[in-house]
Amino acid sequence: MAWGSSERKGKEKWKKKKKKKKKKKKKKKKKKKKKKKKKKKKKKKKKKKKKKKKKKKKKKKKKKKKKKKKKKKKKKKKKKKKKKKKKKKKKKKKKKKKKKKKKKKKKKKKKKKKKKKKKKKKKKKKKKKKKKKKKKKKKKKKKKKKKKKKKKKKKKKKKKKKKKKKKKKKKKKKKKKKKKKKKKKKKKKKKKKKKKKKKKKKKKKKKKKKKKKKKKKKKKKKKKKKKKKKKEDDDEEEDNVKLGLLIVLGWCLEWNGYLLKF
Repeated sequence: MAWGSSERKGKEKWKKKKKKKKKKKKKKKKKKKKKKKKKKKKKKKKKKKKKKKKKKKKKKKKKKKKKKKKKKKKKKKKKKKKKKKKKKKKKKKKKKKKKKKKKKKKKKKKKKKKKKKKKKKKKKKKKKKKKKKKKKKKKKKKKKKKKKKKKKKKKKKKKKKKKKKKKKKKKKKKKKKKKKKKKKKKKKKKKKKKKKKKKKKKKKKKKKKKKKKKKKKKKKKKKKKKKKKKKEDDDEEEDNVKLGLLIVLGWCLEWNGYLLKF
């Protein structure tokens, strides 16, 4: 029994050592992942090579500009000689005009070529469609005559007749919609409304005439006010006369009563 117990203890210690070693290996793997990120910086070196090719093209353009500047410097030196001015200026002007004419002709030719290509494509498509339709109709008529002689295919035709009956029900619904022709009568009523619009235009002209009449009426109102004032003055005079008569009647009645006492 002592020998067996010692073996077990030895195996247990060996298992514990293995577990500790595995944990250390996991830590090392995390450090390796950080080193992979540094490798991405090497891709930037490839982009620099592409930029060097573009610089070579720019150097060629600078050489052309230097040639044009040399011609202008020669003209300034020849201005000192008065006798040679007239002869050389006339010859150089003619050369410049010829160069401009050549450039204009090249631009016009390019535009005309593009337009002609588009028109040719449209014409070809229309001709192909007409030829195909005529050939298909002739082939179908020959095949139908051969199928009628076979007796086995007649059973399939009976199944197709049942499907046609269902289609007839749908056609009846469409016929009911055709009977509704009341929409045409409504159009006649709209024509009557258009006649009313013409009458409205005439009313607008009458409104302009009424504005002139209103001005005349205002003048007449001023005359009526004068007449009203005269009537009011006459009414006041009549009221004064009436009051005077009432006073006289009252005085007479008092006088009659005074006499009756005696």
